[in-house]
Amino acid sequence: MSIDTAHFQEELEQVRERLNRTIEHHDIGNASLTEASGELLSGSQDNHLADTATETYEREFDEGLEEDAREQLRQIEKALERIEFIEEEAAREQEEAEE
Repeated sequence: MSIDTAHFQEELEQVRERLNRTIEHHDIGNASLTEASGELLSGSQDNHLADTATETYEREFDEGLEEDAREQLRQIEKALERIEFIEEEAAREQEEAEE
């Protein structure tokens, strides 16, 4: 009994591409909040505390989305590795059966 893994592999690769785009979109790198928000936190006295809080919330939200996408991407990579292993194992078994 063999499993057709091509369909699953294709779907996983599509999800991997989507996750990579998500990570790229939400990638804040190692920039500090001051660097990321520019003049908002530059020390100007006319900035409202709510503006600073909004920037902080949005940054933390993006960090969470990026972290979640990276974890999903790790899981996808592991699944693709398992599929590759299964395919190699099936090919090896078929070769042995033909001998």
